Amino acid sequence: MHQMWLDQGPGPVQEIVAAIIWAPAVGQLVRQVAEQYAQWAPDNLGQLTWPFRCLMDRDDITGRLGEVTCPALVVHGTEDAAIPLARAEKCATA
Repeated sequence: MHQMWLDQGPGPVQEIVAAIIWAPAVGQLVRQVAEQYAQWAPDNLGQLTWPFRCLMDRDDITGRLGEVTCPALVVHGTEDAAIPLARAEKCATA
């Protein structure tokens, strides 16, 4: 997705990204953001490389949750799409 974003702009991947990041109820916001992205010059598309890499390359520490010794709050909204509810429940009970 990242390479497609860089090569072609957000158009081809914006619906996928929106479905992951935002709930369907914010469709109007997604359209507004898409309109703003469409105005970016091609040489500015790379400015999202660092945030993209930060999200995609982060370590999965699910297997280490038992090491957490301080109180923690796990929040999962009804519209969260990036992380399945079962995974959030696993985090809460680890």
